Amino acid sequence: MAVEKKIEVNRTPKRFDLVVFNNKGSILLAVECKAPEVAVTQEVFDQIARYNMTLQATYLMVTNGLQHYFCQMDYEQQQYRFLKDLPKQTSFSTL
Repeated sequence: MAVEKKIEVNRTPKRFDLVVFNNKGSILLAVECKAPEVAVTQEVFDQIARYNMTLQATYLMVTNGLQHYFCQMDYEQQQYRFLKDLPKQTSFSTL
């Protein structure tokens, strides 16, 4: 895992909140964390989607500690699809 590391998005320095790597070193999950009083809006999803242009994670998660949303990236269609939950740990760890 890596927490609050700098990345460059469109030549602008940014800082992601959390990424989880798979056993091959690829980014499996990127997480955007907001404070509980911050609503999880489309703008928040757009933020993590922009960061993911650089990160190239398989899954995205957005949370404010009260609400949690999960997405799986579809790079061929250039979109993400919402999931009810992340895959179970057994399948998640083998990706």
